[in-house]
Amino acid sequence: MPIDSRQYDSVISQIRDDTGFSRLVGNLSNIDDRIRIKAYEMFEDFYYNRPEHIKVVLRGEDDDCIEIYMPSAKKCIEAVNRFLAVEFDYQIDPDADEATSQVMDDALQSLFKRQEVVQKFNQMKRYMLIKGDALLHIRAIPWEKAGRRLRVDELRPEHYFPIEDFATGECIGCHIVDVIRNPRNSSQTKAASDEWIVRRQTYKRAFDDSGTPTGRITSELSLWKVGMWDDRVATPDLDQISVVTPEFELDPLITEIPVYHWANRPPPGSTFGMSELAGVESIINAINQSATDEDLTLITQGLGVYWTDASPPIDENGNEVEWEIGPGAVVQVGVGANFGRVSGVSTLTPFHEHISLLDENMQQALGVPDVAIGMVDVAAVESGIALTLKFGPLIAANTEKMPTITKVADEFLDDLLDWLQVYEGIARNGVDIQSVFGDPMPKNTTQMLADYLSIWVQAPSTLPVEWLYDRLNELFGWDLSDSDFNQALEDAKKIAESAAPPNPIADQMNQFGDQGGQVPPDAFQNNGQTLDFSTM
Repeated sequence: MPIDSRQYDSVISQIRDDTGFSRLVGNLSNIDDRIRIKAYEMFEDFYYNRPEHIKVVLRGEDDDCIEIYMPSAKKCIEAVNRFLAVEFDYQIDPDADEATSQVMDDALQSLFKRQEVVQKFNQMKRYMLIKGDALLHIRAIPWEKAGRRLRVDELRPEHYFPIEDFATGECIGCHIVDVIRNPRNSSQTKAASDEWIVRRQTYKRAFDDSGTPTGRITSELSLWKVGMWDDRVATPDLDQISVVTPEFELDPLITEIPVYHWANRPPPGSTFGMSELAGVESIINAINQSATDEDLTLITQGLGVYWTDASPPIDENGNEVEWEIGPGAVVQVGVGANFGRVSGVSTLTPFHEHISLLDENMQQALGVPDVAIGMVDVAAVESGIALTLKFGPLIAANTEKMPTITKVADEFLDDLLDWLQVYEGIARNGVDIQSVFGDPMPKNTTQMLADYLSIWVQAPSTLPVEWLYDRLNELFGWDLSDSDFNQALEDAKKIAESAAPPNPIADQMNQFGDQGGQVPPDAFQNNGQTLDFSTM
């Protein structure tokens, strides 16, 4: 599917020129790709406050005036990301063979820890929101020792160029392209005089002579001259330097291209997503400009702007010099001349109100409540209904994204099992896996605990202990089970026994029972005399 022709129009005025963008842009011959890559870099500049393409206008020529860029884009992106696809994890099919599942789980735990998969997934989410697209890439290093052969790489969307079927629009492969410094490590690279060359990793679905997919995936790594690598266009201008790894087929178990693309709210008919910042760029620029103007106002109000109808001062040689105005300075003017200070802005309140208005509208456009960015309203947090209403727009918007995020995450995890079997020798045996995510809605654990205990106390005979333990496990992440309950009963019994007051009569009777009914001679003494029960 092609790019929507108006997909990046919200920043088109700032990306018309190639000046200031990375060398990746100069490597592209396709106009749609050039616009897409420049838009990625533009939105990243908004997030990191890079002023190259979002410069503010400095009013006046005061050397003390500085450009101020507010982190408004970063604030909103982080707020959305904080409540999107939280607590990423996986779940192996509970009906699968227990031994196989355990071996697979151990391998995945090791891979997740070694390759920092959860951290990379969270970073992927962030860049999906910033740029509109984000990717992960599975690859293998077969000669590494067992347990260390798989890699999960973060892949910048600037390097991703899908190969699509012209008839169906389906993705049948992709090029992963980056511009590298010429290593000059072979006769071909030495012959290329260019300082920079293109490295292209290509994955494709294999087809037979009749054009039917064989179910196999091919891989090839090659080097090209800058701007002369794209064979996806009708009349390509190609100049290959060398083939590093000739095209070969991956193992038959690997049937999917190992590049996983998450797109944020793609327009209908488009392969690529849209930045979460699309549509609020002008607000970001206005906030930055207002903050810079406010700073200039503080400077001019502090130092002051002055006027005079007197002639400029002169030095001892009769040459005109500049006025010297500062602490302890005295200005002298001729008789009849005037010197005064220009009356300017008397308060900064209008600036603050204007910036607050812009910031509020930006947050509303992105569905970000104040509480999501750390501006806590205690009354709202303590009220579950108020909290739900505040988070409603943000949670609803993120919920719309979840089916796509979950689908691609499931594909990624499912293929990861195949790669583990091929390169680590861990048999899958039909085990299925799926992604799982936590509840993004903040919880009032104190209130929920009180509710659970209240229900349990009021209906102890109708709800099993397992129900209470399940609720506590969900709430606090514990792992309580029936054995814990039985142990709790034993502990409670021991505590009750140790807390009971001593009972000497019962102790004596217990001893009597232990001796077969014979009363010991010194039992039941009364001032040294044995009690005679027959007279009692």
